[in-house]
Amino acid sequence: FKAVEYMSSAALGRLTSLEKKINLAKVKLVLCNIRKDLYEVFKLLQMVKVLTICSDLDEALGKF
Repeated sequence: FKAVEYMSSAALGRLTSLEKKINLAKVKLVLCNIRKDLYEVFKLLQMVKVLTICSDLDEALGKF
């Protein structure tokens, strides 16, 4: 997510749907290297409560 500068509301919705499907399949999705401004959007929408978000790749790999 390092290069992602913008996500439409549709993309945010798809990400939430993907997380629900992944949880049902007992698989993990971990996001990392999210830009500060995009992370603020995730916080505002309370997606940080649903998604696993790490600051860098090493932290993300530690979640597995």
